[in-house]
Amino acid sequence: RPKSAPRSRKLPALVWAHAGGIATTARNWDFCGKAWAKALAAVVVIVDFRNGGDAEAPAGTMDMLAAIRWVVANAESIGVDAGRVSLMANSGGGLEGSSVCLELAARGEAHVLKAAFLDVPMIFPDDMLGPYEGWSAWKRFEHEVVMRQQYLCYAGRGWEARWAEKPAWLHVLAAPEELIRRAPPHVLLSTESDMMRWQHDEYAARLH
Repeated sequence: RPKSAPRSRKLPALVWAHAGGIATTARNWDFCGKAWAKALAAVVVIVDFRNGGDAEAPAGTMDMLAAIRWVVANAESIGVDAGRVSLMANSGGGLEGSSVCLELAARGEAHVLKAAFLDVPMIFPDDMLGPYEGWSAWKRFEHEVVMRQQYLCYAGRGWEARWAEKPAWLHVLAAPEELIRRAPPHVLLSTESDMMRWQHDEYAARLH
């Protein structure tokens, strides 16, 4: 919360799923929270969700769900406008961000978020295991090596079963259309050079 904002003033809130989803914690990102709180005149809540490095999915998604619910339930005491609570998720945290939006939709709670801002979110591709015919060497490396290794961290020892089942909290691209339509409003940020650009384009198309 900005130091200059009086406690009586109700501010918008930004619940953030930080980047570095399998390697860092919320403590590494305090500087961003403080800067955003000041620049946006908002309450910024950085969630230290359990990630692929220390827990299997959907642990992080459930942590994000609990954090969003906590902010809404305690809005009065922390000086937040409960009608202006949004989600921000970046890179590895974007996996938790996209999946918690679908979890809220499934529970009929999508209305608690004004918007979800997904900044180059990590989205596992449905074709990650191939076949790779006709692919560039770069795309194949990103899918077969980089994305696969991260998937193994999140999915855990039973990853083959989860790959076959494709639950929405791990495979947002496999989520039913009806569920995606009920999700909170999205703003999806991507770049031409991002390794997950293919997935971003596919997910953005489904959001429309």
